[in-house]
Amino acid sequence: MPRKREIMNIVNELIYFMQVYDTDQTPTPTTEYGQWVAVEVESGSEISERMEKYELKGGLYAVFIHIGLPSDFPETMNYTHKNWLPDSEYEVNFREHFETLGAKYK
Repeated sequence: MPRKREIMNIVNELIYFMQVYDTDQTPTPTTEYGQWVAVEVESGSEISERMEKYELKGGLYAVFIHIGLPSDFPETMNYTHKNWLPDSEYEVNFREHFETLGAKYK
């Protein structure tokens, strides 16, 4: 985050924390993944040295809103994966998973 000010053409104040899977298999709790902290920039923007560009693969995503303390977030994730997802018509796939963190996130 100290280098965020080097990024030009930021679209909004959201910070994205992404988990990127390097597999075509359905991820499990033990599947390894890469982590990114990112911001959205205007299309075609130049990036700073020692930073990388990443474009989301796109598609249909389920959106869950966590209200509460960060320490309570695992409870929200457990509910979505152990209750909501099995009872829904959807299944997890290998595309990136991400969280959006507001401008005030510390």
